[in-house]
Amino acid sequence: MNSLYVCKPIESSMKKRVKVRQPEEEYIRYLIYSSLNKDSVKRVSVLLRRMDWSLWENVILKTLFKYIAKGKDLQVIKQLN
Repeated sequence: MNSLYVCKPIESSMKKRVKVRQPEEEYIRYLIYSSLNKDSVKRVSVLLRRMDWSLWENVILKTLFKYIAKGKDLQVIKQLN
């Protein structure tokens, strides 16, 4: 029975949902996950500060906390202050 599923997997397991994000949210994720390193801390922090925080505060903080939770460059986060 297992060999049958290897040859022809169940269709429901093959479908993956693509999360639809707004362009601003994608940009925030790009800045934090891709652009943020020890050399670009000042540039990224300036770009994040320019964002409209009344609209994007939750997204920015959520993304930063996930970045920290994954254990990525804690020294970089300390330099953001």
